[in-house]
Amino acid sequence: MSEKFNIWVFLKKGKSDNSGKLAIYLRVTFYGGRFELSTKKYAYLENWDSQYQRTFSDHSVNLAIERLKSKIYEKHSELMDEKGTFRLIDLKNRVLGKTALPSIISLVDQHNDNMNKLIGVKYSMGTLKNYYTLRNHIVSFLSTMSLKDLEIKKVNHRFIKDFETYLLTNTKRSNNGVIKILQSLKKITLEARALGYISKDPFALIKFKKTPYQRGYLTNTELKKIEEIELSPRLDRARDMFVFSCYSGLAFIDAKNLLKKDIQLGQDGGQWIQTKRQKTNQKCDIPLLNKPLEILEKYKEANGDFVFKRISNQKINEYLKEIATLCEIDKRVSFHLARHTFATTVTLNNNVPIETVSKVMGHSKISTTQIYAKILQSKVGKDLRSLNF
Repeated sequence: MSEKFNIWVFLKKGKSDNSGKLAIYLRVTFYGGRFELSTKKYAYLENWDSQYQRTFSDHSVNLAIERLKSKIYEKHSELMDEKGTFRLIDLKNRVLGKTALPSIISLVDQHNDNMNKLIGVKYSMGTLKNYYTLRNHIVSFLSTMSLKDLEIKKVNHRFIKDFETYLLTNTKRSNNGVIKILQSLKKITLEARALGYISKDPFALIKFKKTPYQRGYLTNTELKKIEEIELSPRLDRARDMFVFSCYSGLAFIDAKNLLKKDIQLGQDGGQWIQTKRQKTNQKCDIPLLNKPLEILEKYKEANGDFVFKRISNQKINEYLKEIATLCEIDKRVSFHLARHTFATTVTLNNNVPIETVSKVMGHSKISTTQIYAKILQSKVGKDLRSLNF
């Protein structure tokens, strides 16, 4: 063992039992520091071999000493593997069982508690829900191994690959959906590493490969069909909220929570939406086109402080599916299609600069907006190549 780490066994003077035996202690030295531990065993001074640090004849006491020494060496090796360097108090506590590494569930819970305090300040409820989903899947996965929890150091490459396989085969998640869950787990392990609970990144050799997909959108013809069809009051309200977003780019949660006071007079004399995206907390100022202005006028005396009547995402998507069927639109029409339609059909397809579209949509990175430009480029190429010239 290196001189930097040493264990010395000795009889501690002044510590004795009723029979006069002295207490046997271990002194652990490490990089100039030291601490002492009691073996809870005793020996007479005349029966102590100071050279070999053991009794001359009491086998049970000698065995107890060796077991404690072995435990100290084991915990020292664990800490070296996990951290590379550590404090003496870490070793002492680990030997005494006072500092078991936190578990994966406890770290997720701690992360979620901290994030919950920042909802509306730094994070959205939707982001927090992703981590609640992660927790539920980890609990389900561990239950397949008859485990309720797992020490964070055991969340290694093998665990992650097995977890990925479990998600792909036991949940209805797509490949991209599974990657999203694993990315949430990666954030937890990065925090654990920053806190010194683990020394290596278990995701170091994990490569995410998302399945490419094209974001759908409505063509101008399809959008006009939805705008002009006669509908029942129930579907009409859903259609108005959807069309409003097609011409403003608002996500569902932002349209749902849109307040009448969020409609402000801009410097150009026109009406603007002035709000923040709940998902990213990015400020977005959106000039209102004629169609959304007509819809605002229609509901100015309804729905209290809100522009639109309260409705869930699930319910409005059910209504939009009905509307698509009535309009004979052979696409999966959900509310998020409105945002895609704004980016493509309404703006980029009408030569609005991509920088302007990105700002209006509240994208934190222009690369997000460029996805829509690629979609249009792909469609142009496909359309032209269909010509018989």
